[in-house]
Amino acid sequence: MSNRGLRGWLAADTRLPMFSVIGSGVLISLLIWQFWLRPLQHTAQQLDRQRQAQASRYLQRLEALRRLPALSALEQQRTELSERIVAEEGPHFSLPALLAASGGEFEHWQPAENGGELTIRLGWQQFVDLLGYLMTLRPAVTIPALTLQGQSPRLHLLIQLHYEM
Repeated sequence: MSNRGLRGWLAADTRLPMFSVIGSGVLISLLIWQFWLRPLQHTAQQLDRQRQAQASRYLQRLEALRRLPALSALEQQRTELSERIVAEEGPHFSLPALLAASGGEFEHWQPAENGGELTIRLGWQQFVDLLGYLMTLRPAVTIPALTLQGQSPRLHLLIQLHYEM
């Protein structure tokens, strides 16, 4: 603006400068609203909706966690299942356990792949106990060959065993 135009504007009726200052203020306010406050308000509303959605999801997950059993109960269930699996599987073959179950006199053991040949002296009841022990094993033990010789009360047993590891 030139000096002459500025003097004319200042010399004009007081309403013109007043309306132009007010109009400029309103125009600046509208521009600020349109390009700064309105996007800011829109972003704030969007963030508020996201916060509400997250709070809702959090409450749903918290409720799902509350419905789960306690950790100690889960550990107890795991222990019981492990014990049940071991009970269903049964014990695996063990030469010391076989000798303890039968109570016979150990003579000879010739190990082989997945089995072996056992020679043992025992009585009839001990022979029955030995067979009972073999029946409890899981996986099952197969007996490809069995030779029982001698007179009661002491028998000589030669047995071949085959088992899976």
